[in-house]
Amino acid sequence: MHWRAYLALIEPYNHLGISLLMSLVFSALLGGIPLQTAMLLAVMFVLLAGGQNSLNAMTDAAADRVSWPSRPLPLGLIKMTSAQIFTKALFAGGSLIILLLTTVHVSIWFLGLMLTDVALMFAYSSRPFRLKRFPLIGNLTASSFVVVFPYLGNLVLSSNQRPALFVATAFFLLSVATFIVEDLVTLKGDKLIGDTTLPLAIGRQPSVLVALSLYGLVFLETFVQWWSSPSMVLSFLAMMSSLALVASASMLLRERTNPDVFLRICQVWALTTGLLLAMGQLLNFVLSGA
Repeated sequence: MHWRAYLALIEPYNHLGISLLMSLVFSALLGGIPLQTAMLLAVMFVLLAGGQNSLNAMTDAAADRVSWPSRPLPLGLIKMTSAQIFTKALFAGGSLIILLLTTVHVSIWFLGLMLTDVALMFAYSSRPFRLKRFPLIGNLTASSFVVVFPYLGNLVLSSNQRPALFVATAFFLLSVATFIVEDLVTLKGDKLIGDTTLPLAIGRQPSVLVALSLYGLVFLETFVQWWSSPSMVLSFLAMMSSLALVASASMLLRERTNPDVFLRICQVWALTTGLLLAMGQLLNFVLSGA
């Protein structure tokens, strides 16, 4: 089967790309991580995220026929058995790097964190656990894959450990809110397979309000950084970017845009906001000599 079908299966421009970016961002922010280790961490998170996305595509195949009919499995571009082999290969590659980094850095904390990450990936998509079927729990778990574990994985291997929790918190809030918005898009498919996501549990409008509140918290974070930061230009741009997110959520709340369009807006603005915050924080470290 064509390589593009497998590339689409792992969603390189969505969760996988974010995992790669988060690993590199936290390596730069925390400091004290050798370049080879930073690159291995980035590749490891790409392989694990690809495996998780592929696993999720298999377990969500029935729902995706409704929510994402253009994906490889609903279209029949990839057989289920081929997807299973591909998924196992991705997880095997990520696991090998986990063992390599654990051996080189002699860190039982790193090993424990990454094993927890992999276990949660299977619990997120697969029964009997299938954490993604529970309102908000699924959003929090998915956000831990793309933000929390890349942050903690870099943290335990960093010899410097500059403060990056402020930026990590912003990325986490942005991620949770955007996953809630994604649930608005997949509402019909989730209902078909019995997943009770937040929009199905409390309704469409209240879910938008939850996402709006989380984006609002990030706006407050960017305001604090702008007020107290020597990198005022970047911080101001991050504040304006987060304000655009709040405005977009308000449009959806008033039903002036549809969830598909809003999801694309959120993904772009959330990424822009987080990166500007991270760049502002990194510039602060440079200016302060940290």
